[in-house]
Amino acid sequence: MPTEAEWLTRKSRIDRRLKQKGWLVIIRLDAAIDNRFAFYFLTSPYDKALVDRFDNGSAQPNLSAESVERYVVPLPPSAEQQEIVRRVEALFALADQIEARYAIATAHVEKLTQSILTKAFRGELVPQDPNDEPAAVLLEKIRQTKMGDHSNRTTKRAPVFTRG
Repeated sequence: MPTEAEWLTRKSRIDRRLKQKGWLVIIRLDAAIDNRFAFYFLTSPYDKALVDRFDNGSAQPNLSAESVERYVVPLPPSAEQQEIVRRVEALFALADQIEARYAIATAHVEKLTQSILTKAFRGELVPQDPNDEPAAVLLEKIRQTKMGDHSNRTTKRAPVFTRG
């Protein structure tokens, strides 16, 4: 099995007869390159670094056919490419499962939050003391107390300011 350094020093088997039509470069891969491996490679952070390195545009990124020809692509043997693809796809499948579980958990949390609030307003979160008076009676006492406070108030006089 080649080391990473050996991979990086190998030339990729990209057909050197690159065809350029306007802004499109067609790259024909050698039969020894797994298409899925090429796809995952071309969408990887490693390839993004290559694009940044060979980009010959200024405000708008641009790769010429000559730039693409200079790419050094790590090219493992066919069996290793297939294993890399298998592992990447397994990790994507795992990520999809985790995302689905997260969505379900988020929905449960939302329902739980609503359920807790509903129970809180009903007074069902803690055991109720049968000796406590009903809320309606307590509210009536509060109203009476407030009304009593209004009748007992004395009017306050505004302070008098004198020059002195």
